[in-house]
Amino acid sequence: MIRIISGRHRGRRLQVPEGRGVRPTTDRVREALFSMLDHALQWQDKWVLDLFSGSGALGLEALSRGARKAWLVEASRKHASVLKRNLEALRLEACEAQLVHARAEVWLPKFRNPEHHICVIFCDPPYESELYERLLPQVASSEEIPGGSWVVVESPETKAFKFPSSLILRREKRYGSVRLQLLEKLRETSPDGEGVVPEDA
Repeated sequence: MIRIISGRHRGRRLQVPEGRGVRPTTDRVREALFSMLDHALQWQDKWVLDLFSGSGALGLEALSRGARKAWLVEASRKHASVLKRNLEALRLEACEAQLVHARAEVWLPKFRNPEHHICVIFCDPPYESELYERLLPQVASSEEIPGGSWVVVESPETKAFKFPSSLILRREKRYGSVRLQLLEKLRETSPDGEGVVPEDA
């Protein structure tokens, strides 16, 4: 089990799915990740997309710290059942946390955000996959994910991939073999298609 680090659910235990393919973010890396986020944004009114949710630790941590709503996206039926138990244990309502049993790259283009809430997106796919290259362009091009939204990418230090021009690297940290990168989506696009850095960046 792992614990929620801070906020209204601080100290609550979460079950973790078992199996060789399971790679939960360690407590040390989660603490570093949320410290980085806490310095970059205010959680109130943010919508969270936890795209490879597993136990739900990242999305549930964000809710504990004050995020308005989280979509917890998990393709594995077995892992989703563990995630469902974690949601029930925290007594979260559907208006706060929504479990989505789907592949992230299939679900993300269907995501709807009519009020254009600023989003925080956790992108932590299987390290050996090519999903980084698929998902980041989806985030960049989505009209449902407004400028000013944030993307957290967790990847192996040795993995190389390019970011779309509208996603700007704001912070980066390394912990052992793990690299954390915090990206911000630009608020505007110039006529030639190049990104324009927000005035408050």
